[in-house]
Amino acid sequence: MTMSKNRNRRVRPSSKGFSLWLMVLGLVLTSFVTQAQMTLEWKCDTVKALLGDIINPELVVSSDPEVSTQGLDTFSFLKNRDFEILGQDQGTVYSTQHSKIFKKKFHISFYKTGKFYLPGQSLVYQYNGKELVTTLDSLKIEIFEPTLSDTTKIQPIKPIWEEKRNFWDFLPYILIFFGICAVLYFIYKWWKKRQKKIIDDRWFEEDPNDWFLAKIEEIENFYGNNPAKWKEVYTPLNEHTRRFIYKKTDIPAGELTSEEIIESLSATHHLSHSDMSSMQEVLLHSDLIKYAKGIPEPSDFKKDTAWLKAWAKSFKINKPNHA
Repeated sequence: MTMSKNRNRRVRPSSKGFSLWLMVLGLVLTSFVTQAQMTLEWKCDTVKALLGDIINPELVVSSDPEVSTQGLDTFSFLKNRDFEILGQDQGTVYSTQHSKIFKKKFHISFYKTGKFYLPGQSLVYQYNGKELVTTLDSLKIEIFEPTLSDTTKIQPIKPIWEEKRNFWDFLPYILIFFGICAVLYFIYKWWKKRQKKIIDDRWFEEDPNDWFLAKIEEIENFYGNNPAKWKEVYTPLNEHTRRFIYKKTDIPAGELTSEEIIESLSATHHLSHSDMSSMQEVLLHSDLIKYAKGIPEPSDFKKDTAWLKAWAKSFKINKPNHA
């Protein structure tokens, strides 16, 4: 009878032990949830490769949307390692309502055989006012030397990998292009100057007086249709007058100032005292317009051209023949 009662008695677990288990479980879950606010992980297309093969590891960062990843080192911790960084893609971020995922792919190659590790790192970040730490574990990669079978058997065709180009890759070509343009520009300017000289020197075969009178007539015709364009009128008039003086007297009028031209013509007796004031007025009007100091009157232009034509017709002395 006593044994029967003992068998029907239920053994209840101690409430104190059960509470202790709940406390431990809560601490574990709290720690797991806390640490899971951000995770760092290496993903790679292969962990075994041959010498010189291109390997494409990808850094994946998963975090709560409110967690900032600004302190994350995504490149410098890979420098000075046993591999060469051939390039890297721009990092991309994928956001959802409950998580944020950052991915960045690298392109690397090993030139030594053995076992190597993609480095890990620890990141301290803030979440809900707490300072937390997450860790990126290193990733082991094995590199082998190609065997005879590797070199003779048919291998799968690998895609050609090209590093993404940026501005600095195109800079040499841009400089070469502008250099060629500059050379062509100077060649063109030289050719135009040469052609202009050839055209200007053709009137060596003509009478300088006839040439100068024809140029004055062209300028008068232009002025009749464009009475307000004084610069386009007096600039060529000044140039032609200086060339005429050079052709007739051998005075380098194109290289002299207006005062020096007057002095040279007077000293060589090519300009009489009565004509000196008229020549001064022609050159003065040209200088006023050239340096934007004034505008002559229409009557001044007619007076200047009339005097130049009369002076050219009376000018019979040619410069010495240097041939």
